[in-house]
Amino acid sequence: MTKKILSVLLVLAMLFTACACGGNTNNANNAAKEQEELEAYRREFAAFVDEQYKHSIEESYSTLHIYYLDPEAAGLDMSKVDISVGTAPTDAEMQEDRDYYNGLKEKLNGFDREKLTRDQQDEYDCLQWEIDSVLTLCDKKFDYYDQLFAPPNSLDANLVSLMSTWEMRNEREVGEFITYVKSIPAYVDSALEYAKKQQEKQLLMTDFDQVIDGCNDVIEIGMDSFIVGRLTGQIDALEGISADKKEAYKKELTEALETCYLPVFTKIRDAFEGMRGGYNNTIGYAGLPNGKEYFEAMLNYKIGTLGVSAMDIKAEIVNSLNAHIDEIRAIQKAHPSALDAFYSVQRKTGYEDYDSILADVRVKMLKDFPEIKDLQYEIKKADEEEKLEEKSIAAYFVVPPLDGDHKQQMRVNPNNDDMASVDTFMTVSHEGFPGHMYQYAYLAESGKSDYIKTLEVQAMVEGYAVYAQYCALAYADKLTDTYRDLTRINEAYSYLEYAIVDIGINYEGWDEEKTYRYFVNNGYSIDEETGHEIYTLLRLTPAYYEPYGIGYEFIASERDRAQKAVGKSYFSLLEFNRALLNACSTPRSVVSRYVDEYIESVNAVKNSNTNTNTNTSK
Repeated sequence: MTKKILSVLLVLAMLFTACACGGNTNNANNAAKEQEELEAYRREFAAFVDEQYKHSIEESYSTLHIYYLDPEAAGLDMSKVDISVGTAPTDAEMQEDRDYYNGLKEKLNGFDREKLTRDQQDEYDCLQWEIDSVLTLCDKKFDYYDQLFAPPNSLDANLVSLMSTWEMRNEREVGEFITYVKSIPAYVDSALEYAKKQQEKQLLMTDFDQVIDGCNDVIEIGMDSFIVGRLTGQIDALEGISADKKEAYKKELTEALETCYLPVFTKIRDAFEGMRGGYNNTIGYAGLPNGKEYFEAMLNYKIGTLGVSAMDIKAEIVNSLNAHIDEIRAIQKAHPSALDAFYSVQRKTGYEDYDSILADVRVKMLKDFPEIKDLQYEIKKADEEEKLEEKSIAAYFVVPPLDGDHKQQMRVNPNNDDMASVDTFMTVSHEGFPGHMYQYAYLAESGKSDYIKTLEVQAMVEGYAVYAQYCALAYADKLTDTYRDLTRINEAYSYLEYAIVDIGINYEGWDEEKTYRYFVNNGYSIDEETGHEIYTLLRLTPAYYEPYGIGYEFIASERDRAQKAVGKSYFSLLEFNRALLNACSTPRSVVSRYVDEYIESVNAVKNSNTNTNTNTSK
């Protein structure tokens, strides 16, 4: 009896074991199949991102040229690229843009974000933000709201800047650039047609005198411009090309500049002379029918948000201004004479040239910023005709190609006679280390997709560089802590004040008198002429200063949030900056997620240490 029971139990046990084994096999097969399907799904999303990215690059030869030395090796189809400056948008093209982005949005919404990898979720969120931002800005009610002739970034000035900074890096690019220059007349014709339609629709916003004077400056210099010598000199410097061929290229390029580049400035000047008596909006975007909405959308796009009201953004700025006022009061209380000394004594950093600033900061910053394995850079003098001193520019950064040697390049003002000034130090730190040069070098090593590497949310490009230059003040040994704090507060406050006035003009409808009174009532010593210049500048460059000011304040607030969340003793500036840099130049929501992850990782270590200590004490 007992034996039979045991036999039955043994058979049952074998059956159960067999069932269990079969179940594990099925489960394993199912899991493998699900994983395979998931990987295929992710490959599909990667192909979607790659396709839309390449489409956007192939749409603009200028952008393609900046980012790629060898476009075809990067998978770009040069047969789809129109090697030209492009054309100003027409009614049909504006509708095509709406259709394209609506189609892109539909495709993106077809993907389940939760099934994507961590990096792909970043791409999904960035694409979603970018598509929604562009669709808002290209709404039909905003047709012809984009201002092509708004100084100081007017089309004519941008053409000069383009020619001044263009690099021909190989023989293929020489031929392409000559073709590019020959396309300028058609581009200018389309832009002038666009501006005339704007005037007819009462949407034009410009400064006729500035545009005409700018064109006259170029016409007066003519072919004696440094641009001609600079570009032909690039051809001479190329290797692997015969002397005869170089001469032929130089001749063709010189002819293209003489017949296709220089004459357009006469065309623009004459057109604007003829348009001068017609409509021109002189009161900012708030003076246009849908101008307030357009400015609000533009503002969101520049600072990396979406759908935030201009008044909420203004409230955020006011909070930051008040926080800086509290900082100044605290400094005054602790050091009563510090503020007077700050404005009366011009401190010096002790540096004598650009190289010494970069070399010194590069070493000192490593305690606060991650080290980059292959950090190469060079400093080039800007040409005299770039007139950097007139623009109060000490230096600027040139974006390197994605597929190059990643050598970072800074162009500097050769006539800067105050290398030891704090302003020069901050500019070099902003453009160099730990600012843009470092930021782009880190990006090159990040392993991120080209889409993320080329996404430039302005608040996280310029806002980061402002944040970096303030961090760098700690490396200027000859400055006191109080002077560093006041330097940071003074400049950050100025950015925010300009942002307040910008919103006042372009959203609230401030006139010139109200703008002037705002500055006077807030303690600024300016005359009415200066007030007019500021009003004109902000009217014609809406949402320009916010990425600098608001971008910095956002990063600073994220750092404060992280420090409070993990505690001062656990907070690491090095690791916070690593998280910030890993977020790249993405919208606010993505950057905040990286900061959240930094906080979670530190708190996990804290909790682990607490548990270990508790177990040890037991």
